[in-house]
Amino acid sequence: AGLFRRGVPTQLGGDGGSIADVTATARELQRDDQAAAWIFRVQRHAIELLVHAENAGLREFLLPQWLQGERAGTVPLDANSHPLLATPVG
Repeated sequence: AGLFRRGVPTQLGGDGGSIADVTATARELQRDDQAAAWIFRVQRHAIELLVHAENAGLREFLLPQWLQGERAGTVPLDANSHPLLATPVG
C-alpha cells in the first residue's frame, strides 16, 4: 500500500522519496509480477506529470485519488497517437 506515493513531495500528499525510490519499487515489482510493474510504471508516469503540471486545480482534484489508487491515470505512449478522450462511466 502507498506505492504510488513514493517520490511525490510530502506537501502534495506523497512520502517525499526520490525518483530512485520509484525506480527501485518498479524493479522490485518487475521481479514478482510483470503486469503489476507495468501498471505501477504507467500510473507513476501520469502522477509525475501531474505533480509538475501548471494546472494546480487539476492536480488538487486528481492527485489524491491517483495516489490512493482510487482512480487510474495514464498518458499516451506514442507522441503521434490520437488525442485522449475522456468518457464518463458512471
